[in-house]
Amino acid sequence: MSEFLKFAYEVLSQVVYNIVTWLAGFLTLFITGWVQYFNIFFTYFPTLSITGKILSVILMLILIAIPILLLVIIVRHAILRHQLKQIRVTMQRFTRRLDA
Repeated sequence: MSEFLKFAYEVLSQVVYNIVTWLAGFLTLFITGWVQYFNIFFTYFPTLSITGKILSVILMLILIAIPILLLVIIVRHAILRHQLKQIRVTMQRFTRRLDA
């Protein structure tokens, strides 16, 4: 039984570690990583040719747009779910009145 407990502890601790690492990576990717991204951008920008400068600005705009679009999609999904719930409640009330 002691070997099983060691095994279970090791597997579960690895699962928890992976979840925390994923959450920390997600936080860094979308929230705290922007300082690093802009530092890299401002470091390389003066050394680039005009084509490289244009492409780097486009790349930064795309990288900025991704989390904004994700946020818009999540908010829109929540609004649609709320509206659908309200419609469902209204339909239930309407069918009760018809049945009565």
